[in-house]
Amino acid sequence: MLPPPSHWSRFRDVVNTIAVIGGITYGLYLLYKKFVEPFLFGIKEKQKTIEDLISELNEGIRKVHTDLERISDQQQQQPEQSSSASKQIQELKAEIATVKGLLLSRHQFPAAATSNPLVPPSIPAWQLSSSPQVTDGDEGEQGQKGDGDIEVCTSGSGSSENEVVTNTGSDSSLEMIRE
Repeated sequence: MLPPPSHWSRFRDVVNTIAVIGGITYGLYLLYKKFVEPFLFGIKEKQKTIEDLISELNEGIRKVHTDLERISDQQQQQPEQSSSASKQIQELKAEIATVKGLLLSRHQFPAAATSNPLVPPSIPAWQLSSSPQVTDGDEGEQGQKGDGDIEVCTSGSGSSENEVVTNTGSDSSLEMIRE
Protein backbone atom coordinates (compact mmCIF):
# COMPACT_ATOMS: atom_id res chain seq x y z
CA MET A 1 0.00 0.00 0.00
CA LEU A 2 0.98 3.46 -0.69
CA PRO A 3 1.33 6.03 1.91
CA PRO A 4 -1.10 8.90 1.61
CA PRO A 5 0.29 11.83 -0.38
CA SER A 6 1.56 14.65 1.64
CA HIS A 7 0.73 18.27 1.16
CA TRP A 8 4.14 18.93 -0.25
CA SER A 9 3.84 16.28 -2.85
CA ARG A 10 0.44 17.64 -3.88
CA PHE A 11 1.82 21.14 -4.03
CA ARG A 12 4.75 19.91 -6.13
CA ASP A 13 2.40 18.15 -8.59
CA VAL A 14 0.28 21.28 -9.01
CA VAL A 15 3.36 23.47 -9.58
CA ASN A 16 4.74 20.98 -12.11
CA THR A 17 1.43 20.92 -13.99
CA ILE A 18 1.30 24.72 -14.06
CA ALA A 19 4.91 24.88 -15.31
CA VAL A 20 4.25 22.36 -18.09
CA ILE A 21 1.04 24.11 -19.17
CA GLY A 22 2.84 27.50 -19.04
CA GLY A 23 5.79 26.18 -21.12
CA ILE A 24 3.46 24.73 -23.77
CA THR A 25 1.43 27.95 -23.86
CA TYR A 26 4.56 30.08 -24.25
CA GLY A 27 5.83 27.80 -27.06
CA LEU A 28 2.50 28.13 -28.87
CA TYR A 29 2.63 31.92 -28.38
CA LEU A 30 6.12 32.10 -29.94
CA LEU A 31 5.03 29.95 -32.90
CA TYR A 32 2.01 32.20 -33.42
CA LYS A 33 4.09 35.41 -33.27
CA LYS A 34 6.86 34.11 -35.49
CA PHE A 35 4.94 32.25 -38.21
CA VAL A 36 1.16 32.58 -38.04
CA GLU A 37 0.76 36.32 -37.38
CA PRO A 38 3.11 37.46 -40.23
CA PHE A 39 1.36 35.02 -42.58
CA LEU A 40 -2.10 36.33 -41.69
CA PHE A 41 -1.48 40.05 -41.13
CA GLY A 42 1.77 40.79 -42.93
CA ILE A 43 5.08 41.86 -41.50
CA LYS A 44 4.89 44.90 -39.25
CA GLU A 45 7.72 47.39 -39.01
CA LYS A 46 9.57 47.47 -35.78
CA GLN A 47 9.26 50.61 -33.74
CA LYS A 48 12.40 52.71 -33.82
CA THR A 49 14.20 53.53 -30.68
CA ILE A 50 14.60 57.07 -29.44
CA GLU A 51 18.29 57.07 -30.35
CA ASP A 52 17.47 56.17 -33.98
CA LEU A 53 14.87 58.95 -34.15
CA ILE A 54 17.33 61.50 -32.75
CA SER A 55 20.02 60.49 -35.25
CA GLU A 56 17.53 60.83 -38.14
CA LEU A 57 16.54 64.29 -36.91
CA ASN A 58 20.20 65.34 -36.72
CA GLU A 59 20.76 64.16 -40.31
CA GLY A 60 17.73 66.15 -41.48
CA ILE A 61 18.96 69.26 -39.70
CA ARG A 62 22.41 68.89 -41.32
CA LYS A 63 20.81 68.59 -44.78
CA VAL A 64 18.64 71.66 -44.20
CA HIS A 65 21.68 73.59 -42.96
CA THR A 66 23.76 72.73 -46.06
CA ASP A 67 20.81 73.63 -48.34
CA LEU A 68 20.43 76.99 -46.60
CA GLU A 69 24.13 77.72 -47.00
CA ARG A 70 23.96 76.86 -50.71
CA ILE A 71 20.90 79.06 -51.22
CA SER A 72 22.49 81.99 -49.38
CA ASP A 73 25.57 81.69 -51.62
CA GLN A 74 23.32 81.76 -54.67
CA GLN A 75 21.51 84.83 -53.35
CA GLN A 76 24.81 86.64 -52.92
CA GLN A 77 25.82 85.83 -56.51
CA GLN A 78 22.43 86.73 -57.95
CA PRO A 79 22.69 90.56 -57.79
CA GLU A 80 25.76 90.37 -60.03
CA GLN A 81 23.85 88.31 -62.57
CA SER A 82 20.68 90.37 -62.32
CA SER A 83 22.53 93.63 -63.04
CA SER A 84 23.97 92.23 -66.28
CA ALA A 85 20.58 90.77 -67.21
CA SER A 86 18.82 94.09 -66.57
CA LYS A 87 21.42 95.86 -68.71
CA GLN A 88 20.74 93.43 -71.55
CA ILE A 89 16.99 93.93 -71.16
CA GLN A 90 17.40 97.71 -71.38
CA GLU A 91 19.50 97.35 -74.55
CA LEU A 92 16.87 95.08 -76.07
CA LYS A 93 14.10 97.56 -75.23
CA ALA A 94 16.07 100.36 -76.87
CA GLU A 95 16.59 98.29 -80.03
CA ILE A 96 12.89 97.41 -80.18
CA ALA A 97 11.95 101.08 -79.81
CA THR A 98 14.33 101.99 -82.67
CA VAL A 99 12.88 99.34 -84.98
CA LYS A 100 9.34 100.35 -84.05
CA GLY A 101 10.15 103.99 -84.79
CA LEU A 102 11.58 103.08 -88.18
CA LEU A 103 8.60 100.96 -89.13
CA LEU A 104 6.01 103.46 -87.99
CA SER A 105 7.66 106.66 -89.21
CA ARG A 106 5.57 109.15 -91.19
CA HIS A 107 7.79 108.81 -94.25
CA GLN A 108 6.57 105.25 -94.80
CA PHE A 109 2.94 106.26 -95.41
CA PRO A 110 1.51 108.71 -98.00
CA ALA A 111 0.05 111.95 -96.73
CA ALA A 112 -3.68 111.96 -96.21
CA ALA A 113 -5.54 113.72 -99.01
CA THR A 114 -7.12 116.91 -97.83
CA SER A 115 -10.58 117.02 -99.28
CA ASN A 116 -13.17 119.69 -98.81
CA PRO A 117 -16.20 118.12 -97.13
CA LEU A 118 -18.48 120.73 -98.80
CA VAL A 119 -17.72 119.51 -102.35
CA PRO A 120 -20.26 116.86 -103.39
CA PRO A 121 -18.85 113.54 -104.59
CA SER A 122 -18.59 113.25 -108.37
CA ILE A 123 -17.60 110.69 -110.95
CA PRO A 124 -13.83 110.61 -111.53
CA ALA A 125 -12.50 111.87 -114.84
CA TRP A 126 -11.19 108.51 -115.99
CA GLN A 127 -14.68 107.04 -115.65
CA LEU A 128 -16.30 109.92 -117.50
CA SER A 129 -14.14 109.38 -120.60
CA SER A 130 -15.13 105.71 -120.99
CA SER A 131 -18.87 106.07 -120.43
CA PRO A 132 -20.95 105.28 -123.56
CA GLN A 133 -22.43 108.27 -125.34
CA VAL A 134 -25.79 108.22 -127.03
CA THR A 135 -25.65 110.38 -130.14
CA ASP A 136 -28.71 109.58 -132.15
CA GLY A 137 -31.81 107.48 -132.04
CA ASP A 138 -33.43 105.80 -129.18
CA GLU A 139 -31.67 104.05 -126.38
CA GLY A 140 -32.94 100.59 -127.33
CA GLU A 141 -30.67 100.39 -130.34
CA GLN A 142 -27.56 101.32 -128.35
CA GLY A 143 -26.53 97.71 -127.82
CA GLN A 144 -26.86 96.73 -131.49
CA LYS A 145 -23.74 97.04 -133.59
CA GLY A 146 -22.81 95.82 -136.98
CA ASP A 147 -21.13 92.49 -137.76
CA GLY A 148 -17.53 92.31 -136.55
CA ASP A 149 -17.83 95.39 -134.34
CA ILE A 150 -16.16 95.50 -130.93
CA GLU A 151 -18.27 96.69 -128.06
CA VAL A 152 -16.69 97.88 -124.79
CA CYS A 153 -18.94 97.43 -121.79
CA THR A 154 -18.12 98.87 -118.40
CA SER A 155 -19.70 97.76 -115.21
CA GLY A 156 -21.43 100.37 -113.15
CA SER A 157 -19.71 99.26 -109.95
CA GLY A 158 -16.86 101.72 -110.36
CA SER A 159 -14.27 99.08 -111.11
CA SER A 160 -11.58 99.82 -113.64
CA GLU A 161 -12.01 96.59 -115.55
CA ASN A 162 -13.49 96.83 -119.00
CA GLU A 163 -15.27 93.97 -120.61
CA VAL A 164 -14.68 93.52 -124.33
CA VAL A 165 -17.40 91.76 -126.33
CA THR A 166 -16.94 90.93 -129.98
CA ASN A 167 -19.95 90.52 -132.22
CA THR A 168 -19.03 88.13 -135.01
CA GLY A 169 -22.44 86.82 -135.89
CA SER A 170 -25.85 88.23 -136.43
CA ASP A 171 -27.96 89.68 -133.71
CA SER A 172 -30.82 87.37 -134.49
CA SER A 173 -31.24 86.46 -130.85
CA LEU A 174 -32.00 90.11 -130.04
CA GLU A 175 -34.37 90.38 -132.95
CA MET A 176 -36.27 87.28 -131.85
CA ILE A 177 -36.69 88.67 -128.33
CA ARG A 178 -38.01 91.99 -129.63
CA GLU A 179 -40.61 90.37 -131.86
